[in-house]
Amino acid sequence: MELNPCLDPLKGLVSRRLEQRLIEAECSDVVGASDLVRVFHWIAEVFLKMNEQLEKGGLAPIGPRLFLSCPTDVEGAETWFTNLWNKTLRPHLKESRSQSGETNRGELSRFITRTFPWPSTMKIHQ
Repeated sequence: MELNPCLDPLKGLVSRRLEQRLIEAECSDVVGASDLVRVFHWIAEVFLKMNEQLEKGGLAPIGPRLFLSCPTDVEGAETWFTNLWNKTLRPHLKESRSQSGETNRGELSRFITRTFPWPSTMKIHQ
């Protein structure tokens, strides 16, 4: 059985796991749970869009492991995602684009800059 992150059962894994963590956080009375719902849904969408972009370029998708360690507080999630993007995802996409000969910066970067869910100044590199 092939385990491709763009196909079931892995396709929805990030979303399902983050929702499970959200339920656990709500049971612990985490402040800002509704904001956390929005952030978790956004992170799951970033995961799916990243893999769609990689597959369009004929490249191997990334697994969900990187996305499952998101903290269950909004501020922590922002710091976590910013580090994940700047140190891991962005360099991976840049390398993947150069390997495939693709020159545009991609739909994912545009999606992130357009929908970044935290109200603070965006600290991600494009």
